[in-house]
Amino acid sequence: MPNWLRHWRDWALADWWFPLRRGQEPEAQRSQVPQQQSFHFGYELDGQTIRHEPIPWCADQAFVEVLLRFPPGLVRRKSDFRLCLEGCAPIAPSSLRPAEEGQDWLRFPLPMPRAPSLVELRFRRKRLGQAALPFLSESHFLDHLHLHWPTVSVHLGAHTQACQAFIGTQGKGMIMGGLLTSPTCLLPLRRLEMWVELIEPQAAEPQALPVRLPPSHWLHHEAMVQVASLSRVRRVGLGQVRFRVGDHILANKEFQVLSPSALKAAVQLLDHQYIVRDGEQHVKLLRQPPLEEAGWVGVCFLLGSSLPGLAATVPITVRLVAAKNRSSKELAVQPDFLVSDGPTPFFSPLVQWADLQEIEAFEILCRGRRLGRVPVRPLPRAKFTSEGGFQMAGEELAWTATAEEELQARLKKLGTKIPW
Repeated sequence: MPNWLRHWRDWALADWWFPLRRGQEPEAQRSQVPQQQSFHFGYELDGQTIRHEPIPWCADQAFVEVLLRFPPGLVRRKSDFRLCLEGCAPIAPSSLRPAEEGQDWLRFPLPMPRAPSLVELRFRRKRLGQAALPFLSESHFLDHLHLHWPTVSVHLGAHTQACQAFIGTQGKGMIMGGLLTSPTCLLPLRRLEMWVELIEPQAAEPQALPVRLPPSHWLHHEAMVQVASLSRVRRVGLGQVRFRVGDHILANKEFQVLSPSALKAAVQLLDHQYIVRDGEQHVKLLRQPPLEEAGWVGVCFLLGSSLPGLAATVPITVRLVAAKNRSSKELAVQPDFLVSDGPTPFFSPLVQWADLQEIEAFEILCRGRRLGRVPVRPLPRAKFTSEGGFQMAGEELAWTATAEEELQARLKKLGTKIPW
């Protein structure tokens, strides 16, 4: 049956089919009441409708919606219903709209609450049910609003890297952000001011940067917030970033601005691996130099910084050291290699196996300072003498992390107990 005919059917059954309805309809008909199926609450703020969440202090309009099931023959009139709220006069419904067959939505506009309260639904002075109306105060909203993983990133030319320290002369701007979470949706933030305070080292006043969330994020319980600063922080010292909502501080994040001299001994060679490519273009990584002929050979250098949380760009040079006269030949140069406190790979170009016969090692340098030397052949064996000593394997032996790992493995085997 079409929905628009249901109200006419109920009117005909109640006011025409039963003559003299007020005094002559059966007692069973007069005692019929609609059944409450579900109880919903919500609010409206800046044109957005939110349901099933506490009513915030800043809402434009609060409402209650009740899903009812009417028994057959009972007339549907919204004037028969009232909603009772503590401290207020009974509230009349604003609309009664059909849902599914035999069910209707009843909507009540509410005055803005100032605390949690109880609401009671009545039908012709008969109580149908009651429910708790939750309320969200500004202080409760701010207490449960959190910013996780506050991060400071710095622009370094073509790179943008999250860090805790950077070189003041290299930074060309900063990005500050984090993950904003709340047990309710973030829509009440439209009534509050959120900004980031950038406190530069030795600065007299902080720099205030407003935070703007896109409209699509207001209805979610979490959102990524980011704000950029194009000012270059050059003064050396300790700085700070504060994420604020009004007078409430969400998170603090400190960063350190360093001078260029801090990079002199900060970059280190942490480890390396050999890159081998055969004639069928198959590539593999080896911990030890290749023992048999290979098509092409290179080195993957793992570089890092001794300064925690550092992000900086440094010039890196790779050279080939000749075996006879120890002369070097430049193989690769990268003027702006990004280095951090974690292992960062730097791949050298591949060299043909035939060209490596006259090469002793790959050498890597940073700002002219040698970081390490990686031999292209296995380490020579030490020869023990009759007096219990040993002969030197060579005049100069490049001791690497791989050599140390091999030594520790051999020493561990020497300490293994014989099973018999």
